[in-house]
Amino acid sequence: MATHSLSFAPQVTTDAEFRIFGKFISDIFGLSFSQIYSNINWTTITRAGISTVAGKEIWSSNDAGGGLNNFYVLVEYGQGANANYMCIWLTVGWSHDGAGNLTGVTTTRQECRQGAQSATPITNYGSADAGRCRGVINSSISSVAVCFSIERLKENGAFVNKVNCAVNSNSIGQLNQTSKTGYAYTAINGGGLLNPAFATSANINEGYVGLGFAFPFANGWGNKLRNWMSVPSGQLGAVGGTVPVEIGGVSSDYLITHPIGGAGLIGSSTNYNGLMLYQ
Repeated sequence: MATHSLSFAPQVTTDAEFRIFGKFISDIFGLSFSQIYSNINWTTITRAGISTVAGKEIWSSNDAGGGLNNFYVLVEYGQGANANYMCIWLTVGWSHDGAGNLTGVTTTRQECRQGAQSATPITNYGSADAGRCRGVINSSISSVAVCFSIERLKENGAFVNKVNCAVNSNSIGQLNQTSKTGYAYTAINGGGLLNPAFATSANINEGYVGLGFAFPFANGWGNKLRNWMSVPSGQLGAVGGTVPVEIGGVSSDYLITHPIGGAGLIGSSTNYNGLMLYQ
C-alpha cells in the first residue's frame, strides 16, 4: 500500500491550478495501478471549458492472477458546471481498445465534481493498493470537498471479478465480469458506523482499540467494502490524523477527513467525519 498528500487550493481558476489538481489525482492512481493510456502532458495541458474533458488516462488494476482479471479505470479530467470547479469523470470496465476507450461491459460514466471553490490551500490525500484506490479533496467546506472510491470486492473471503466504484454524490454501482448491477457504496451512514444494508446488529461488535475501533464480525468482514467509513465528528481526533481500525483481526490505518457533501460515500451530515483507508 502507498499514500500521497499535497497542499493546494481546491479550485481551477488557471491552467496552473488545473495541472496541480489533475496530476494529484493521476499520482494517486500511479501509487498502485499501471497506466496503459494517456493523452496528457501534465506540464502543458490547459483547461478545456465548462463540463468539457481536457484529457484522459486509463489505469489497470494490476492485480490479475489466480482467476482474477485486471479491471480498467478511465479517468477524464476537466472542469465542472462552473469553470473554476475541478472535476473528474470515472468509468470502469474489463477491456480497452488501446486508443483511450473502454470496451465491453462498463459502468455508467459518473461525474465527481465540486459545487464550490476555495482559494485557501488545504492538504488533500489519496492512497492505493492492489485492486483499490481512493482519494479526497479534504476541504472543511462540504460543497468544495470531493472524494472517490474504487475497490475490488471479496466474496467468502476471496477477491472476485467484481468492482465497486463510487464518487461523493453518486454510486456507479457494482461491475460484474459480464454485467453491471446497482450496488450503492453506503458502507457507512449517519445512523452509526456501518450501514445496516451491509452489516446488521447481529454481526457487529463495536469496541475501542487504542484510538480506533474494532469490528470482529462473526461472519467475517471479507465481503464488505473497506475504502471508506465514518464516525461522529471529533470522536477519534483531529482531521488529518490517522487512527488504527481493526477489521476481522487485521489492523489498518484510516485518515480522518472532513465531512463530504452530497448523498454519496459518507453522507451529507456535518456530524460525521470520514475515515479513508490510508496506508
